[in-house]
Amino acid sequence: MTIINDTTVVIYDSAELKKTLEENNNYTYIYFGSDIVLTTGINISSSKTSVTLDGTYNGVKYLLEDKKSTSASDVITASSASIKKVTVKNMSITGYNYYGVIYVPENNNYKDIVVEYSYVDYVGPQISYHPTGLTRFMDCNIIIQDNYASGNEVSECNKIEIGGNTIITHKSTGNSSFWFRNDNPSLTILKDSLVYFTSEKR
Repeated sequence: MTIINDTTVVIYDSAELKKTLEENNNYTYIYFGSDIVLTTGINISSSKTSVTLDGTYNGVKYLLEDKKSTSASDVITASSASIKKVTVKNMSITGYNYYGVIYVPENNNYKDIVVEYSYVDYVGPQISYHPTGLTRFMDCNIIIQDNYASGNEVSECNKIEIGGNTIITHKSTGNSSFWFRNDNPSLTILKDSLVYFTSEKR
């Protein structure tokens, strides 16, 4: 791990990512310095109010690859009401787990957590699981398809915002494109956006 300043670090493997996110420290901006393959689940510390995972460092864009699992315990989890925002940006992601990249359990205590994906290229069974709060996609290229797990929804969600130049391709033939949950669900296309959406079936 390379420490840039009091709040910013560069990590180089799954163990360093886990240590940085789970420990009670001031690191909230985390660059990838290499491709990261998750080897275990990660729980974001309740001491953090916001976290940014940035996959591009020194002009090089890196890959985040899921652990091959369909368990919620094997992804990155935000399960503390103290967490207000998790941002995943500037990276390619190979997904294997339908609990998404950032998993927010279905609980009204977590309804104020915002999960934002920005300049992300994702291929996998489901990018987001956040049934009570807001998920935002900005300038993303998202392909939902069979990949270890069967292709599911783009997101199990409550509120969705889509903006920038975003392309969503939903190849699952057995699931809805979005599964809206709980009270007052919504889907908003943000102003001045260019969004392309296709679905094989639903």
